[in-house]
Amino acid sequence: MEFSVLRDIERAVRLSYSRLEEGEFSFLGSRREAVLSGLPSLLGRIASLKTAAARGSLAMDFAIGGPETEADSPWPSLPEGSRHRRALLDPPAEGLRSLSLALVHGSFDPFHLGHLFMGLDAVADGTCDFALFMPNADRNQGGATVKPDKSPYPWRARTVLEGGVDDLFPAVRFCSFGYRGGTVESHLRLLEANRSLLCGIPETTLWIILGSDILYREGFAQWTNGTYGAILERAALEGLRVCFRVVERSGYPVLRDRLEALVFPWVTVSEISLASSSAVRADPVAAVWVYPGELGSLESFLLYGSPRHQI
Repeated sequence: MEFSVLRDIERAVRLSYSRLEEGEFSFLGSRREAVLSGLPSLLGRIASLKTAAARGSLAMDFAIGGPETEADSPWPSLPEGSRHRRALLDPPAEGLRSLSLALVHGSFDPFHLGHLFMGLDAVADGTCDFALFMPNADRNQGGATVKPDKSPYPWRARTVLEGGVDDLFPAVRFCSFGYRGGTVESHLRLLEANRSLLCGIPETTLWIILGSDILYREGFAQWTNGTYGAILERAALEGLRVCFRVVERSGYPVLRDRLEALVFPWVTVSEISLASSSAVRADPVAAVWVYPGELGSLESFLLYGSPRHQI
């Protein structure tokens, strides 16, 4: 990643925050300053991306979904001038010896800064080359039943793009391969779309980013070992490995016994943000935990505390 790209990212982020001064955001009232207060932290993380820039290629030809790769994928409308429009247009990376990518896979109902930082920080601290955010499917498309009442996929996907992921591309990227099916199917779809690239790289590490609250789900270790074991077996990609990066969340101390039951390597990192999707839905003050570009999509939540967004 060239340093000019970092300047473009910072410029896009500053522009998004500057728009908070416009009249369309008057509904924020006194919360406007609270949202603006999140800018320094985000700019600090962008500055840390210089480590990633120094590493060179970010595998710009890495397939992340969209109509170019799967005609029936509900790729959301991209913002004007979106960096994601370039995702599949750059020439193939050459001479890559290893690739390390972070994958944040969840409901994102709605997406918030906590989610964004989970992936961004894995890039900023040098662990990963880039991060992917993959919203999971609606229940009727084979998605997880843990949250059967989640908002429709197109709206949740839009909050990811508008929630900073488009402005921060290519360090972080939206991935549409989770639009149908469960975890195994969505991950295999992602890996298969990139098979030709990954077969030419001696070592690829897929870092699965989780919040520590996930550890509290019954049968976590058994489900995780079985699911990601099946992904590795069915992908049949030499040099591919899976690791877990668990982010501590307030009220959910890390359950080390459940992590130690995993057959995969893992690390833990300290808490990133107090944000949670349920908090955004329930409390208008939670505007401080979302990226400015997303505020228009969340206006009904922030004004009226709407319990469920419909399209």
